[in-house]
This record gives sequence, structure tokens and C-alpha cells, in this order.
Amino acid sequence: AARPAAGVHAATQGNPFFVTEVLRDSGGSGAVPATVQDVVLARCARLAEPALALLHLTAVVPGRIERWLVDELLAPSLAVIEACIASGLLVADEDSFSFRHELARVAVESSLSAPQAQALHRGVLGALAARHTAPARLVHHALRARERAAVSRFAPAAAEHAMERGAHREATAQWRSALHHGDPADDAQRRHWLEQFAVATSMTGLTRESLQARRTLEQLARARGDIADTAVQLSRQAMAHIALMRHDEADRLNRQALAMLEPLPAGPAHGTVWHMEAYLRMLDRNCEDSVVWARRTLALAESIGDSAVATAAQGVLGTALLFIDYEQGIAQMLRTLAQQRAAGNLQAAGVTLGNLGSGSGELMQLDNAERWLREAIALSAAHEFDGQTHYGKSWLALTSLLRGRWDEAATLGREVAGNAAASDMSRLMALLALARLRLRRGDPGADAALDEGLALTGEHNTLQRIAPLRAARAEAAAARSDNAAVVAEVAAALPLAIAHRHPWFIGELAYWGWRAGTLSEPPEGCAEPYALQIAGRWREAAAAWQRLGCPFERARSLADGDADAQREALAVFESLGARPAVDALRRRLREAGVRGIARGSRASTLGHPFGLTTRELQVLQLLCSGLRNAEIAARLHRSVRTVDHHLAAAFVKLGVDSRVAAIQAAQRAGLAPQSGQSQPPI
Repeated sequence: AARPAAGVHAATQGNPFFVTEVLRDSGGSGAVPATVQDVVLARCARLAEPALALLHLTAVVPGRIERWLVDELLAPSLAVIEACIASGLLVADEDSFSFRHELARVAVESSLSAPQAQALHRGVLGALAARHTAPARLVHHALRARERAAVSRFAPAAAEHAMERGAHREATAQWRSALHHGDPADDAQRRHWLEQFAVATSMTGLTRESLQARRTLEQLARARGDIADTAVQLSRQAMAHIALMRHDEADRLNRQALAMLEPLPAGPAHGTVWHMEAYLRMLDRNCEDSVVWARRTLALAESIGDSAVATAAQGVLGTALLFIDYEQGIAQMLRTLAQQRAAGNLQAAGVTLGNLGSGSGELMQLDNAERWLREAIALSAAHEFDGQTHYGKSWLALTSLLRGRWDEAATLGREVAGNAAASDMSRLMALLALARLRLRRGDPGADAALDEGLALTGEHNTLQRIAPLRAARAEAAAARSDNAAVVAEVAAALPLAIAHRHPWFIGELAYWGWRAGTLSEPPEGCAEPYALQIAGRWREAAAAWQRLGCPFERARSLADGDADAQREALAVFESLGARPAVDALRRRLREAGVRGIARGSRASTLGHPFGLTTRELQVLQLLCSGLRNAEIAARLHRSVRTVDHHLAAAFVKLGVDSRVAAIQAAQRAGLAPQSGQSQPPI
């Protein structure tokens, strides 16, 4: 059915009718299918009123309802209980009742009128509150009973409990409930709720909600004439704008905050705003300026005993130092990481690990990058720091691409780029990984990913976003032999990379300029492998790429060499599945008169957008028609093993790793037989 499996068994308990109807619900709305609701309510209609009352009460309590709660609110007789069990809807154990299937519970609950549901929830809320039940459970019933006073009392407590145990998504939802459905006692409490909501949404990557909360806090600070807090709220808005790829706006807001604080004596607000200035300068790769601001922040934080700002300043200092003196920066960041872990500040530790990983990746220290990115992802995912998880995965996708693990790069890139909850910053890096992978595999969709990335960055952005985007777009332009476009892409970022003395950004952009014929020698500060290749020292360039662990780039250098080197490059390209590079190099070798070069793909394969052979396309279409491998083999008069090989090859070319993903890709590309269409011919 090409639908996610998550939650299906929990809702249906494997009941074949329920499973079938849920999957038949083509909209995937999550609501109970009408056919299921009709069947469940028909069973309910056969029950007497007391039994129906028990079903209704049980339906408003997710999961299980305790026997004491049922007895307190209804006190049903044994005959009533037995009637509900006999209906097949309810099951019971010694301590509780529950519906046999979650779908049935939801069907009954959704059949209740609003007044009836409110009354039931109000009764459950009162009984549970009297027994000091966990706040999160009380909030569920308070919301549905529309008891604003109860929401105001229990939602903040539930949010705080969730934060303590690292359930940040739940905390976000509880603070949202308090703000939308509760009534704060006064302005101070409202500000506290907003502040906690802004923090929670920031942790879970809900940047736009966090930004809106910060804007409201800024308005409240201005209204009461609190200059220091106004500056703090402006500065914290800057962080949200960074995630939304609005660096110019982030700079403007923090400059405004700096100006507001200038007349005031130095205090905690200054530490917050100065730290943000250090962070912004680091993001722009103005790392010397960042170091100055970070050290200024650190001195202030230590003088006033603000450990949180001190730790944050140390993290920015280490990240800036990475780009000045890599080893010194690593040492600084590892000291900071140890302090953060000792203090139990796991979010800050996740940020530091992510910066270690992404910074190392940007500087082509790929062993370190991979190690720290995997550690950052594991920590962030375990504690629901979703924004950090997405960013770590996007950078791991880029790292895996460079290291030749293209299937992993595809999986991670799709996961982040297709996630609406991921920040624009994370999605951009994931889109770049996908675009370059598609270019190198010869798959469609590279230009669409690059255009989406360009739309995310806007006209102005920071070097660390512009340079990778323009380099990827230059690679795409080179792939279609559009030298004018290559030159334009290089010109859009190379001067900035040179101004910031960033060797790897200078190197790749200069490489594409050299390929387009506009550069004859490497610019000053160019990273070694690119400088060697531009200088015509292809053998040394290939060795440098091999030391870095970059097989595609190594093969690209070897392809500039003699016939033996080109044969070696061809083998590497083939092992990676770099179809365009394979085909181009084969042509060059044949044109040079080198013998023993395989012809390569047939014309029918070259003409197919995914490079599928006729047989691979045929097998894929039969898969889309619902046939198993053995059935496909019988239909084509081939062995099952042969069909397995054809499907494996098709999966690689489609950039997928499962049957369902292959079917979805085929449907999107118009390759799958339409409903009612005959089977593909043999």
C-alpha cells in the first residue's frame, strides 16, 4: 500500500478487517475509516444502556481504565461487564478494562456528542485529581473537559516533569496547551510560560513557534520598559533566524540589541548578547572577530558567575578556533564538552558534538567528522533535541557522500530534506548531499534540489551556506557542459571564500573555475588536493584524496592521468555507481584508441532517466503490480536469483533501499502500471 507501517498494529492489533480498512483509507488522514466506525457502532447499538455507558466511559480514557475509576463513576453490575466483554469490544483483567482494538475505542469516542464527552472527561478528571495522578494524564482530560483552571494548574507541572526526564516533545506540547488553553495568574506567569515554551520549541526544532514566542516576550519587555530583557529577546530571536537561513536579519537584530545595552552597566544581558555576536561572527567565518567576542563574553560571565553563558562562550570560542588552528580548536571544544557532560547539560553537549562534527566535515577531517556526528546524532535523538538531530544527519549525509557510502547518504539526505519539521539550515545541507549524489549517479532531481537550496538561502547569506551551494551548482552546470553557468556560480562565492581564507571553499570553487577554463593556476590559500589537480599534478592529487578517504574525488583526479590511471579511475567509478563518470571516461578511452574497454550501457539504458535496463524496468513494473520475486521469475521464465539481481540493481539506480520505496519512486516517475492497466509485456 506504500503507507508507513508505524502504528498500524497498535491501532488494529492485527485484526485483518481493521488492517485492510486502514490501508484502504487512501487519504491517510488518521481518522477511523467509515466502514470500521459503522461496524463498531452497530455492535454498540445491540447493547443495553448500562453497557453502553460503560463503553462510553472506557472510550474517553486512552489505553486502559482502572477498575476503581469505573466503580467510582459507574459501579456497573457483573452482568453489564459481561455484556460488554461478550460484544467483543471490551476486554478485562483484574485491575482494568480496555477496548480490544484502539480503532474501536476511537470510533466509540468520536460518536459521543460534545456535551456528553465533556461530562465524561470532567468526571474522570475529578476522580483522578483526587488521587494525585500524574499531571500529564490530568491535562488530557482537562483539555477535553474544557476546564481552563485545571489546564493552568496541571499543564505547566506536566511540562516541567517532561523536561526533567528529557521528553522535550511532550514538554513542548504541554507548554503549548498551557498557553492556548490555560489562564496565567499574572504577567509574570505568562512570561514564564512563554520563556519555557520558547526554550522547548527551540530544543525540538520548532523554530517558527519559538520565534513567535520570543517576539511576544520582546513586546512584553518593551511594554514594561525593561531595556535589558528587550535586548535579550532580540538576541534570542537572532538564533531562530539563523535556523531559518535569515542571517542578515539575525545580524540586524543582534546589532540592535548591542546598541540598546551599550549605555547600561555590564550584566547578564550583555553576556547573552555578546555570546550571540561571537556566534554570528563564527557562522560568517569571521573567526578572529568571533574569538575576540567569545573571550570578552567569557571574561564577563566568569566575573558575574554566569556558568551557562560561560559554557556557551567556550563552545563558540572552540568552534571559531577550529578554522584558525584546528588542533587548538579541538582541544578547546573537548574541554568544553567534558564540562558540559559533568554539569549534565546534555543539550549544550549535543551542540558541541554537532559543531565538532560539522566543522571537521567542512575542513575535510572526515574521520573526526563521522565519529562526532554519529555521537551527536545518538545523544540528540535519545533526548529529543530534534533540531540538532536533523542538522547532524544532514552533515553525516554529506560526509558519507564524500566517503563513498552513497546509499547511507541517500537515506539520511531524504530523511532530513523531506522532513517539514527540519530547519531550513538542516534541509539545505541535506539537499546539497542529495543533489550531488543524484548528479554523480546520473539520477533525476539534482537540479530541483539545487533550486530548492537556492530558494532557501535567498539573495544574501553566510559563507558556510553560499560556498557549498555554489560549488554544487557549479558541478551541475559542468555536468551539462554549461561553462557560462559554471563561471557565474564560481564568481558568486569564490571572492568571499578568498576574503575569509577558507582553503576548502577556495579549492573546490577554483577547481570548477579551472574546469571551465577561467583559472589556470590555484589561488592563494587553495586546499592541497585541488591545488595539485589544477597544477596538473594528478597523481599527487589522487594520493591526497586517497589519504582523505574520498574515492570519487580520487578517481576524478586519476581520470586526468594516463591510460593506466584512467582504467583505475573507471573501476572506482563503476564500484561507486557513478554512471555519468563511467560513460564519459569510457568514451574518452575509446576515442584515445585504448582497447579492451567494455562498451557500457545500451542506448535504451542511456536513454532512460534512471539508467534502467529494459529487463530492470520490466521487473520493477511487475513488482509495482504486486507480484513477489518468485512470481516475477515464473512470469519471465527466469530464476528467482536473477530477479533478485535485477531488483537490487534497480534499487541502486533509483536511490532506494526497500520494495515500498522502489514502488513509490516508480509511481512518482510514471514508471509503475496505473490502476486497471494491464501487466507490462514480457
